[in-house]
Amino acid sequence: GGGDPSRFASGIDPFDVPETAGGGGGGGGGGTSRDADGPLSPMSRISRRPPTVPPGAAPSPGGPDPRLLATLSPSEGSVLTLRFSPTGRYLAAAGDDSYVHVYARSSSPSLASGNLVGGGGAGGHEDVEHWRRVAVGRGHHLDVVGLAWAPGDSHLASCSLDSVCPIVVWRLYDVLGEDGGGAGSAAALVHNLSPFKVLGREEHTSTVKGVAFDPAGKYLASSGDDPAVCIWRAEGDWGLEARVDASSGVFRSGKSRRKGGKSDGHGAQYEDPADLSSLSLFRRISFAPDGTHVCGTNATLRGKNIAAMISRDGWAASGPAPGRGEDGGPAGAPPGAANLVGHRQPVVASRHCPVLLTAPRRLGRRTRSGSATSSTSGDSSAEQADGDPDSLPEYATLVALGDKQGLVTVWSTRRTSPIFKLQ
Repeated sequence: GGGDPSRFASGIDPFDVPETAGGGGGGGGGGTSRDADGPLSPMSRISRRPPTVPPGAAPSPGGPDPRLLATLSPSEGSVLTLRFSPTGRYLAAAGDDSYVHVYARSSSPSLASGNLVGGGGAGGHEDVEHWRRVAVGRGHHLDVVGLAWAPGDSHLASCSLDSVCPIVVWRLYDVLGEDGGGAGSAAALVHNLSPFKVLGREEHTSTVKGVAFDPAGKYLASSGDDPAVCIWRAEGDWGLEARVDASSGVFRSGKSRRKGGKSDGHGAQYEDPADLSSLSLFRRISFAPDGTHVCGTNATLRGKNIAAMISRDGWAASGPAPGRGEDGGPAGAPPGAANLVGHRQPVVASRHCPVLLTAPRRLGRRTRSGSATSSTSGDSSAEQADGDPDSLPEYATLVALGDKQGLVTVWSTRRTSPIFKLQ
């Protein structure tokens, strides 16, 4: 893509931190930005927001004003998730109609179903931009609650609440082609997509509510109510690479060995519904921009709600073990694994900043006595490297978390506590 990093998309979950994508061939250059929102209604809106103005600087008098650019009607029910593609050429939307809709910029309006023309803006204004549906994926049987694009827009993954097709991978590069499926023409046909791969039928034992591709496009991660995070190879057989479940120590098992628990009639006892408060409609997971870890949501450690950073090195989490601290590390923790502790309610959404931030090789923090100490990090690889500064990367990554009660926190891999909180 390159060019203007102008697009981000978010689903109905208000704590799903936006995903940024390059403008690429999607149009809309000139430093402007576009937002896609999906309320609990059949409509989606694409809006423009002005570029960020540095502190103390005056806004450009000729700069664009925030305004509604287009209104789409991708489904007959609620819109639950939206994602702009990495190149910015496409917008994927899905919801409780079980379909996956793919849109692209068009040079002229379309009267085809699913494309509202004018009248959708605030005050009944005509659409400034035209986005038309170029593909529809049919394969799920229940609500689609998560979407993820592979780098280069080659594949799109979706997850649904149904058990027949919990995860579907849609292959797009041979369908849409270099011309974007004829997106420039209002008369272009709508491609009917069939599932390229169906994953998770046996590996996930409960509903799947989150998917994410790693930045290199080599792996696809999925998160379900098992609870478990599955890592899939995004090439070849698309087989299971690893499964991180309750045995890792960072996910609460749905089964309970406590006496007096409810039984399923086969001897297995389950916790009361009140104890399963971590269940939610979403399990938004996110890969770090450098690919070193994936952030798993709805995790717990010693009864505390956490976000678990699952290391790419062996796909291991930093669960409880002898010699480890409250956060599960640092002794013996795999590089890149960490636990972000601080939310009282279950963490249901995570999103990494796509930009790597420059950071000193060694950061320090002041104690109450005023002396400087080396900063340990929520990233246990940094904790383990206290005696080896050369092993610390010269950059930091940021991740934002949102919980069920509306608390948003932003964390750095070079800090042990959040750098920002919003309630």
